[in-house]
Amino acid sequence: MDPRHAVAAEMAERGTDPPQLLLKEAHHRIANDLAVLSSMVRLQALSVSDSRAPLSPAEARALLTDAAGRIEAVGRLHRTLWAQLNGDTASAFIEGICSDAASFAGRKNDVFCVINLPSEVPPERLRTLGLLIHELVLNALKHAHPSGVRGRIDISCREEANGVLSIDVMDDGVGFPDGFDHETDGGFGLKMIRELAGQLDALVSFDSSSLGVICRLRSRPRAPSEADGGFLHR
Repeated sequence: MDPRHAVAAEMAERGTDPPQLLLKEAHHRIANDLAVLSSMVRLQALSVSDSRAPLSPAEARALLTDAAGRIEAVGRLHRTLWAQLNGDTASAFIEGICSDAASFAGRKNDVFCVINLPSEVPPERLRTLGLLIHELVLNALKHAHPSGVRGRIDISCREEANGVLSIDVMDDGVGFPDGFDHETDGGFGLKMIRELAGQLDALVSFDSSSLGVICRLRSRPRAPSEADGGFLHR
């Protein structure tokens, strides 16, 4: 439900003062999102093995930059939820996530997004989707061109007529190394992608060649009982 409709419905039901209700909603969402961020940082800490060599300054900076990007993604969600009260859309939020990820990687001019989502997306779904897009874009920016050559990342995110959420992230890089299995290999970023996709009840696949990697994410088709609502409203 659109935040505007949710606030209006609860106000009508309880006769609650609008500022008090908005403050209560904000506290609830902030608490939930801080818990999500805490879990992500803990998982990232666990991904650093005690048996490996100490992190170099560059590796430590990269880990902290990744963590900062995830915090910024959730911060953008909160700004968007308030902006939705004035008519901003979920598509604008995802476009901002793509832009932020590119900026963190110093590649703002190399990322191109085409986003077409319903204007009303529940906040919890939007948070998970935003974090997933952030990880997909950051993963492509980091690994498509290990030699440091500039490249291009294209992102498409849309909800199909049958309610399926479709995300495609395409790069023009070198592809996966020989023998790489995206279902079991990879670092923390790929693990987060698999975890977040699971939370959206979606499957992730990768097509790799010498011309680059295409990551495709598809949710399950809408069931007949869900005919009145798209994937992002389930």
